[in-house]
Amino acid sequence: MATATRSNASSSSRAGRLSLQKHHHRSEHWIVVRGTAQVTVNELIKIVHENESIYIPIGAVHRLENPGEIQLELIEVQTGSYLGEDDIIRIEDDRDARSVPSLAPTSSFAAPLRAAVCF
Repeated sequence: MATATRSNASSSSRAGRLSLQKHHHRSEHWIVVRGTAQVTVNELIKIVHENESIYIPIGAVHRLENPGEIQLELIEVQTGSYLGEDDIIRIEDDRDARSVPSLAPTSSFAAPLRAAVCF
């Protein structure tokens, strides 16, 4: 099966966080453009600063949070045999339990990846 690639530019206001999730068919690479991200990958919790990145392997349980006061802006690159939204397996999602802003895509690019994203 062919490998597909898609990139998204996303942003979050302070205290935003995604559900704890995993994917069976894609890996992800997150590049922080502005702000600071707290990233969970399996048992690892790592702070990723502006101009740094982190790789999420296929099948890894992961979460992205904005722990800071500055808006978090990042580029997410998805690579795999299938990139559909139904490949998101949510393990924990607390957005229904309390009002937490979600990380919202600001734009999306089809492969090949374009190098510049402006916010």
